[in-house]
Amino acid sequence: MSAAPRHSSANGSPARKPTLADLFRRLLGIPSPEERVEVRIAPLIGDDEAKTATRRVAGIFAGNKRFPVRVAGRPFPAEDAVPPPSQFSLIAPLARQFLAAERGDLLIFGDVSGERLMLRFSPLVAPEEDAPDALSAGVPLIVPAELDGGAISLIRAAGLSAAAPTQAPKAATVNAALAAAVEPAQRAVEALKDVLAGPEKGLTMLVFASALARVGYAQGSSPLLQKAIDHYRAAAEALGRDKSAHEWAMAERLLGSELLALAERSDDKTALAGAIAALQAAAQTLTRETAPRDWAALQHRLGIALQRMHEQTSSVEHLKQSLVAFQAALHVFTRAEHPQRWADIMTSVGHAGHLLGQILSSPEVLERAAGACRQAIEIRRKEAHPLYWAASQNTLGSALFALGRMTGSLDALVAAEEAFDGAREVYFARGAEKLAMIAEKNMVRVRQLLPPSKAKPGGPKGWHEIEDEEEWKKMKGDKEKKS
Repeated sequence: MSAAPRHSSANGSPARKPTLADLFRRLLGIPSPEERVEVRIAPLIGDDEAKTATRRVAGIFAGNKRFPVRVAGRPFPAEDAVPPPSQFSLIAPLARQFLAAERGDLLIFGDVSGERLMLRFSPLVAPEEDAPDALSAGVPLIVPAELDGGAISLIRAAGLSAAAPTQAPKAATVNAALAAAVEPAQRAVEALKDVLAGPEKGLTMLVFASALARVGYAQGSSPLLQKAIDHYRAAAEALGRDKSAHEWAMAERLLGSELLALAERSDDKTALAGAIAALQAAAQTLTRETAPRDWAALQHRLGIALQRMHEQTSSVEHLKQSLVAFQAALHVFTRAEHPQRWADIMTSVGHAGHLLGQILSSPEVLERAAGACRQAIEIRRKEAHPLYWAASQNTLGSALFALGRMTGSLDALVAAEEAFDGAREVYFARGAEKLAMIAEKNMVRVRQLLPPSKAKPGGPKGWHEIEDEEEWKKMKGDKEKKS
C-alpha cells in the first residue's frame, strides 16, 4: 500500500509575471538576476603572490553572463585549518557560510601542490546526502596546474554539477550548461584513463560520475545513468579501500544509491542486491564521527534498500535490518536539528513497522508504526510540503488499516479512511495520477470493512475495486464531467 513521491519542489506559489525590464533583457540575451549563478573562487592555498593558478580557475567562467565569477578576498579554509581528507566533509557547513558571506551560489576552493591543483566544490544550499548524484565537498578533483582543455572541461562539469541551486531559474541555467559540458568532459576522462592511475584516476572518475548522474536525472536518460553507475564502479576500483578509504567509501555509497534508484525504476533484483552490497561496504568505512551527515544518509538509504529486498523476498531479517539502519540514521538527523530529514526517516520507519506488524501479527508494532507517521506529519505540513504530507498520510493509512483488520477497531479503520482520502485529494490535485490511484484503491478496501454509518460521507456512488489504470481514467473523467 505504499505511495511515496521521489522528490518534488512543487509548492503551489504563482510564477512572477515578467516585467518590461525582463523583456528587454531577453531581447539582448542578458540573464535576469534570478537566472544568474554567482561563482566565487577562494584564493588557492599555496598559490604564488600573483594568484596565477587561482586566476586560471576563475578564467574558466569569465565572460559568461550567466555565471559571473569573482575571486574572494581571503582563502578558504585558512591555511592553518585544513583538515585531513577523511574529515573534509565536516567543513561543508563552513564553506556554505563563507559562500553566503560572498553572496555566491558556487564556491571553488583548494590548493596548489607542485604541478597539480586539488579543487573542491561547495554549493550554497546543502544537497541531500543520499541522492545518487550528491558528491561531498570533501571529494577533490585533481588536475594539472597548467589547465589544458581537458582539465578545463572537467572543472566546468564538476563545478556545475556541484552547484545544484534550489531556485528554478538558476537550476535551469545550471542544467542547460551542465548538459553541454558533459560531452567534452567525457572526452577528457577517456583521454586520461590510460594516463592517470590510483587515487588520482579514481577521484576523476568519481567527480565525473556525479556529473553524469545529475544530467541523467535532469533528462530522464537511462543511458547516462548507466554510464554513471559504470564510472562509480571504476572510481571505487581505482581508489581502493586500502589506499583512499574515505573516498572509496564515498564511491561505494554513491554507487549503492544509484543502483537502488535503478532497482526502483526497473524492479531489477540484481541491481537491488548490488545496491545493498555497495551500501554495506561503505557503511564499514564511513563513520558517524568523521562524516556524520554522510553516514546517516547512508544508513537511511541502506534501510530503504533492505526494505525493498524484504518486499521482493519476504525476508523478515532484511526488514529487521532496515529498522536498525533507520534508527541509526535518527541519531544524527534529529527532529530538533534536521526536522525534514527526520520526518523522511520517520515515514520510512512507519512503512517498515507496518510491514513487520503484519508479519508478527502485532497490534503494538502497528500502533508504533502509526505513531511514527503521525510524528512525521507534524513536520511535513500539508501547506508547505503537500506531496510529502500525502506520502506520510498514505503510510499512516496502511498501518491503521492493518491495525483495524487485525483488532476489529472501527476507530482505526475510520482514521485509515481519512488518511487515504487526504492523500488521494492531494495527489489528485497535484496531477500525481498513479499515486492517487493507489490511495483510492486503499480507501476502497477500507470502506469494504466499514458499516455505512461509519463511512465518510461525500464519496462517489458505486465504490468498487479499481483494477487498472484505464478504469481509473474513466472514473476520473466521470468526476470531471460532474464538476
